Amino acid sequence: MTPEILTEMEKQFTQQLRSLGRHGSRQRTVVLRAFLREEKPVTAQELLYPVKQEDITVSFGTVYHTLRLLVACGLAREIVSAKNPTQYERVSAQCNHSHLVCKDCGAIVEKDLRSEL
Repeated sequence: MTPEILTEMEKQFTQQLRSLGRHGSRQRTVVLRAFLREEKPVTAQELLYPVKQEDITVSFGTVYHTLRLLVACGLAREIVSAKNPTQYERVSAQCNHSHLVCKDCGAIVEKDLRSEL
């Protein structure tokens, strides 16, 4: 992700937070940047390590709540499975897939929707 796109996403996040009556913070920006660097869906626990590499003071609660705010702002979406922790992935215009969740084991598989057209 280019620095220009990253800056634009940060601005969009800040604007969306304001519209929700919330405020931005340095720690939320750290979480946002770490999240945007991820290429695949992540759990809050998986994101904690790269966040801590940038700012040791960020707690698991901050990571979790920031991911929930990213969903509320339309920048992320949740992948919910009854048997696994919730995963989060970036929302993009190029996103043409869905997720299938196995009811028995909780495995999550991406399904390319373009092949269905």
